[in-house]
Amino acid sequence: MKWVKCIKGTLLPEGFTQLLNLTQLFLNDAFLEYLPANFGRLSKLRILELRENHLKTMPKSIHRLSQLERLDLGSNEFTELPEVLEQIHNLKELWMDNNSLQTIPGVGLHLHLLSVCVIFHWP
Repeated sequence: MKWVKCIKGTLLPEGFTQLLNLTQLFLNDAFLEYLPANFGRLSKLRILELRENHLKTMPKSIHRLSQLERLDLGSNEFTELPEVLEQIHNLKELWMDNNSLQTIPGVGLHLHLLSVCVIFHWP
């Protein structure tokens, strides 16, 4: 299996992080409140869309997504840019629009391949 599209519910199904060959994951508008701590096991992901959920944080294991190029966290409940993102060195697109960001740390300084960074509707 190379990709999965939207699963509705506040939690991902047990065993979801066993899908080690996933390269694209679309969990937009899935009512997710958090990701499992071992989410970083999906290390082959290149595209991860988590738009329109209820996420406030990202698990620390997300840094293991070393092949991730596109990350869409738009329309969630983040109040700050997750610092763990600076450890994803191949990230080219970061979408954080429609969150409640209060501050933006120097994460972008460490994302040297970033070609698209969308952050608007910042209070």
